[in-house]
Amino acid sequence: MLTSGSGSKIQMLEYQDDALVDMSGGTPPVSGTKYEWSTDGSVANALGTQKNVRIIGIECKVTWTVQPTPLEVHITVDGVELTGGMTNPTTATSYYVIMRSFSAGALVVSTVDSLPSSPFIVEGRSVKVEVETTGGTVSALTARVKWAKIP
Repeated sequence: MLTSGSGSKIQMLEYQDDALVDMSGGTPPVSGTKYEWSTDGSVANALGTQKNVRIIGIECKVTWTVQPTPLEVHITVDGVELTGGMTNPTTATSYYVIMRSFSAGALVVSTVDSLPSSPFIVEGRSVKVEVETTGGTVSALTARVKWAKIP
């Protein structure tokens, strides 16, 4: 923790190891099920809702033999759920989540890895990230979340 010139404490974010969703190999993901971010990608080690978090970036990918629709990312921030999705995602293609402040959907899932107006997606006192796909025949659903938190 740093202090300012006046002696007041300044809270600093600490970067965390990437959080993962890894529904590849083994049991395939179930249509319509939200899978939470975790320490190692497993359901058993789900992080659930974390306190004082900044989401810096999210990459997600779905591998399928029959196309699902949509591939969705859900971020719950201070009790408000933001959802972004890609209709008819291309198999094994990386998609990235960006925030569009003035669009109705707010979150956009795109193949473009860019942050148009902010160095992070969202931050809040309580944050949870989930990934979901619906329909199709899916063999893998993965996501990587770059994040930081105030200790």
